[in-house]
Amino acid sequence: SMYRAPSLFGLTVALTLLLTEGKKHHSKQDPQIEAFLKEYGDGLPVWLRNNFTMHNLEYFLTPAFLEVIKGDGVVQRRPVVPGYQFKPITAHHRHHRHHGKRHQGHHKRHHHGHHHGAHHKHGQQVEGIDPSIIVQIGKIIWNIINNNTPTVDYSIDWTGAVPENATSWIDLENFKNWQSDLFSFKFKNGVGTTLTQFDWVWSCQYGGDYQGVGHYLTNCGATIKKIYAVLSEHVNVTGKGSAPFNYGTHDDPIGGLDLQVIMESNGKFKKTVVGCQITMMGNSTFDIVQCDQH
Repeated sequence: SMYRAPSLFGLTVALTLLLTEGKKHHSKQDPQIEAFLKEYGDGLPVWLRNNFTMHNLEYFLTPAFLEVIKGDGVVQRRPVVPGYQFKPITAHHRHHRHHGKRHQGHHKRHHHGHHHGAHHKHGQQVEGIDPSIIVQIGKIIWNIINNNTPTVDYSIDWTGAVPENATSWIDLENFKNWQSDLFSFKFKNGVGTTLTQFDWVWSCQYGGDYQGVGHYLTNCGATIKKIYAVLSEHVNVTGKGSAPFNYGTHDDPIGGLDLQVIMESNGKFKKTVVGCQITMMGNSTFDIVQCDQH
């Protein structure tokens, strides 16, 4: 179910207290206020226009809640965590999570850097390519949105997971297109106004094989669905790819890697950050590692 909106009575009381408090600091001569009103005055709610102080403006432009949708259509609403900093969770902190249920041979997945000694036949190794050793191609980091403007170039801003020495995804064939359902970050202020919003879907080409072997990834990243910023707010979004890995077995490799988006909501008073990190696999399954401020 969705969240219950705070009662109108509660909001009115909060606003009345806020406005009374704010009026003490009111100065019509404040050049900052004049400048802001001149540029953005038309977009302000009536209560703020009529009681315009820096104090009230700061309240209006400060993110209080974060609403997140994680590909399941469910809106999760939580208070913004003051001073939150996004840090990726690295693969070795995740233990086995639950890949074992989905893929056989998950006990081997921590040996992606090795050839497993002599007990494996390297029958599939062709021209120095071992399909079981996964490397990352494409970009490690790229800009998606800069100051509310899409700057991503989907033709070059992507990442992938392919066999070592496969110099490009051109060596691979049979890729299929995939997109997740909608993901969304929406920052709201204390009266429920949306300040900034970034909606996206994860997209990838998956299932590519090398001479009939393996399930690899290319053209992976986040595809923009919506950018929104109220008044003077700014949205910046960065994409990242990391941790290429064989999530399958030596003989039936499943290339995977981590994808991230980091959203900055930069306002006149506050800068707030949130990130989403998934592990994407070459068989078109993915796991959410983290996708909020908690």
